Amino acid sequence: MRTVDILRSTRSLPTWAAVDVRELPRRTRTIVIGVAVLGLLAAFAISFEIYRRFGAPRNELDLRIYYNAMASWHGGNDLYSYAYPDKVNGLLGFTYPPFAALIMSPLPMLSIRWIIAIAGLGIVATTVVLVMLSLRERMYLRRPQFLLATGLATAAAFCLQPVSQTLAYGQVNTALAVLVMVDVFVLGRRGSRFAGVGIGLAMAIKLTPAIFLVYLVIGRRWRMLRVAVATAAAATLAAALVVPADSWQYFTSLLWDAGRVGVVDNTANQSLNGTLARITGSLAPDKVVWAVGVLIVLAVGSVRIHRAVGAGDTLLAVTVTGLMGVLISPVSWIHHAVWIVPAVVVAVAQLVRTVPRHRFRPAAGNTRLDPADRTAMRRWIAGAGLLATGLFVFIVNTRNLFGLPDVHYAGRSIGAALAGSIQTIWMLAALVLLPIRTDMSSERPRPLAGSR
Repeated sequence: MRTVDILRSTRSLPTWAAVDVRELPRRTRTIVIGVAVLGLLAAFAISFEIYRRFGAPRNELDLRIYYNAMASWHGGNDLYSYAYPDKVNGLLGFTYPPFAALIMSPLPMLSIRWIIAIAGLGIVATTVVLVMLSLRERMYLRRPQFLLATGLATAAAFCLQPVSQTLAYGQVNTALAVLVMVDVFVLGRRGSRFAGVGIGLAMAIKLTPAIFLVYLVIGRRWRMLRVAVATAAAATLAAALVVPADSWQYFTSLLWDAGRVGVVDNTANQSLNGTLARITGSLAPDKVVWAVGVLIVLAVGSVRIHRAVGAGDTLLAVTVTGLMGVLISPVSWIHHAVWIVPAVVVAVAQLVRTVPRHRFRPAAGNTRLDPADRTAMRRWIAGAGLLATGLFVFIVNTRNLFGLPDVHYAGRSIGAALAGSIQTIWMLAALVLLPIRTDMSSERPRPLAGSR
């Protein structure tokens, strides 16, 4: 079959389908593979350069804090007494629940160099899983193409600040996201009795993943909900039995002190609370205004989750839930927003699936599009705009671009405050505008096809 015939034949297929590379003529196959490999290498080179420029100065700061806090704890000090002096955020210490401390307690058994290497490999591995599970919900490809797409998308993901900063700081964000994704898209899909354990463990390690209980309630995943709550409760209780005093201190005092994790109006805090702090120039934004904003986000997000669940679009439902958690948390650093990865997959897949081709061409003898095509075209342009702006604000260092301070927005203009909150604004827009796949109920994700 000639190459042109193969390409023509794809027009009758759904836009997410793909021709097997092995079915192409030898010369065309060589060109396609060569371009793909060059693209993969270019993506990794770009990712490495971004990490070198913006990641190295952070020097795995958060991981070093975890390491030193555990060493201090083993030395007989209180778990939450360790404090690292930071020139921007003041004193930084261990801020996670006691169960997370039990998991991290073996860190001082190895040198910090080994811990950094192991953590780096873990972040790369969990990013691969996050990308793979996201792509599997939107791209129905044969295994060779799927693996190539996963490699390209993973390299591209490290161009996004949430992922590159997770690596630069030595953070746990991708690991927590993978616990949720595996729970929903692997264990949940198989009807496993362990479905819910991942979300429960994520909740016990860090409280923010508790937002996924909202998804389980709206989706009527009652068994998963019970397992998640029971797992989180069991892990938290186990930690309380081991370190009762530290557990009491954390849940009665430290949990409610947002200032322990940094300055609230820090430009890197891309939550509603951080936005309010920058707009008002106050380090203690009005709690009533913040609560109203949280309720609005929860209401809008819940409606979107309900519609996505009704359409069978689980990926969008989970993505919206993750973004919602980032927005309503009192402090959400940019590296917390790893849910931008599945959000980009959702946006790209929708653009490819509805690419303006014959559907948007005027009928013969007519120079105007019919109303349905005009609506489709507007939606496609809006989706392209959402994707383009998202890539811009999460790849570019907007603080340097706009000449913004790290902290202290008092006396600055509303324009500076909004520019410093540009990632929050995008996530609010994505909460409303990310498209729901309306045909998911009839086209469920299929297992990857093996080689023939």
